Amino acid sequence: MEDSKIDLTVQVHPQFRVLSVTLGVLHIIGGILFISGGNDYFGFLNLAFGPLWLLWGLFYSRINRHMIVIHEGHPEIRKGLFRSRRIPWASISEIRFESTGMEILVGR
Repeated sequence: MEDSKIDLTVQVHPQFRVLSVTLGVLHIIGGILFISGGNDYFGFLNLAFGPLWLLWGLFYSRINRHMIVIHEGHPEIRKGLFRSRRIPWASISEIRFESTGMEILVGR
């Protein structure tokens, strides 16, 4: 049996990514300017937030990924980059689909 994938990821507008990357670049430039102007506290604070904005904008589509992959032996729930959970079919007692989500009842 071929694996089935259900992608539950909420797509973000491309302008959000552009805004986030722009804020990251501005924070880094502002941090350099603050440090060169003698205000180290705000400079390091901006240099700390700049890369975070950049990473958020560049990798948001992978961070916010929610998928359900149906394998022959088990369903697998994937959330984000590194979180994944496999549930054996034998332990699932009920699957409910609702208008706002899905509920998997394990054991009973």
